[in-house]
Amino acid sequence: MDRVRKFRQEHPPKRARIGEQEWEYIAAGPSRPERERALLLLPGALAVADSTWITLPHFEDRFRVIAPTYAPVSTMAELVDGIAGILDKEGIRTAAVSGGSYGGMVAQAFVRRHPERTERLILSHTALPDPSRVPALKKGVKLIEWLPEGLLRWIYKKRLAGLLPRTPEADEFRAYTMEVAGSATKAGLLALYRRVADFLGNEHLRPGDLDGWPGKILLLMSDDDPVTPEPAREAMKAMYPQAEEHVFTGSGHATALLQPERYFEVMDRFLGSS
Repeated sequence: MDRVRKFRQEHPPKRARIGEQEWEYIAAGPSRPERERALLLLPGALAVADSTWITLPHFEDRFRVIAPTYAPVSTMAELVDGIAGILDKEGIRTAAVSGGSYGGMVAQAFVRRHPERTERLILSHTALPDPSRVPALKKGVKLIEWLPEGLLRWIYKKRLAGLLPRTPEADEFRAYTMEVAGSATKAGLLALYRRVADFLGNEHLRPGDLDGWPGKILLLMSDDDPVTPEPAREAMKAMYPQAEEHVFTGSGHATALLQPERYFEVMDRFLGSS
């Protein structure tokens, strides 16, 4: 985990009180917000800022990059309002917003609640609301409330490990994932699942609901992603018919790990387009 340790040394977290919550985040890159473009990197299910250790270094020479650690709030509205508060603390008016997997759900909530703060949007390997899944998820949350923290961490580790390919390229990130999951708290995990239920139950996301927003959208997908099978990918395209699309081949739910050069190439082209 040498690269992770180096990243942490070079990107110490900042802290800010926003409302009633203490927030932690990483701010990197040029600190002239009036002159530089900003990029908001939204973590996935690990929910911590330094989970961006693979992606953030690629962009920090060209963007003011912000990566938050998710505070233990229970709704997406609270979460994205807190993230907007971090942008305020950093003097950032608008940012390109990028979120993958769970972070893609956060990104979809952010652009709708704060469209004026969102310059453009990258949604990677993520999905849409699905109210049919909410009852089972809420039952699961009630069960989680009774489980001991150690058992919750074990379940969380198993779930995350199942998303990572068994390849040498993923070994480093697997070790990092097990470290972070091993320190997860019950409060944080409950908040994580409650926000998933909140997002999945959102019936206000509809095709065309961003027609008045002038930004551009990029959809990143993989043709063999088990988390977003073909019906989910087609639903994403239908939700965002104005979006650019790129479908990777054979990279599952871990394109940034297995095909980083191509992944960053597609993102760079989109972020650099006018």
